[in-house]
Amino acid sequence: IERNPARFMLRELDDPSGRDTTGLRLRRAAAEVASFVGADADGFCFVDNVTTGANAVLRSFPLEPGDKIAVTSLGYGAVTYAAQYAARRAGAEVRTIELPGPGAPAEQFVDAIERGLGERTRLLVCDHITSHTALVLPLAEIAAVARARGTAVLADGAHVPGNIALDVPSLGVDWYAANLHKWALAPRSSGFLWVAEQRRETTAPLIT
Repeated sequence: IERNPARFMLRELDDPSGRDTTGLRLRRAAAEVASFVGADADGFCFVDNVTTGANAVLRSFPLEPGDKIAVTSLGYGAVTYAAQYAARRAGAEVRTIELPGPGAPAEQFVDAIERGLGERTRLLVCDHITSHTALVLPLAEIAAVARARGTAVLADGAHVPGNIALDVPSLGVDWYAANLHKWALAPRSSGFLWVAEQRRETTAPLIT
């Protein structure tokens, strides 16, 4: 980059015009990491960290007054605060679903989520591996329950890549945000956001 900044930034790293999306360093790297987590490169982008990815989703999501966002009692603080901010701006509400503690069977987590989703719950924010207690939540089952209620799912997978096997699309979530600087041992700060195909037209980056 220091030898020739313009060549690196405008022709090798990325194409600001959007015309060339193949062969660029950024997209080649994205394709490699997408393959690592079982995702398609078209729905995959790099973000600074999970909080950045979650904010992009929450700020893009079309909330209306009276809508609800569900978070859990095991959620990460920064992501919960972002949900509260997005809700407050839209006149919506955030509801915290109390989840069981360590040792509870998987079905109790799913049941708690199902009971906590109301008819105006538009979005559920749920960890895959919880930050404070390191519980692996049954995310695919939770997402299935949410989908049956018409609730979109944003998964916080901060501690997942490199920790447990990951096949993002198989989980059935709408968005999956994760960090790569934890168990995948990438340089800080680096993460990704994967967006399901039906959500790609309406999900925008924080910085345009």
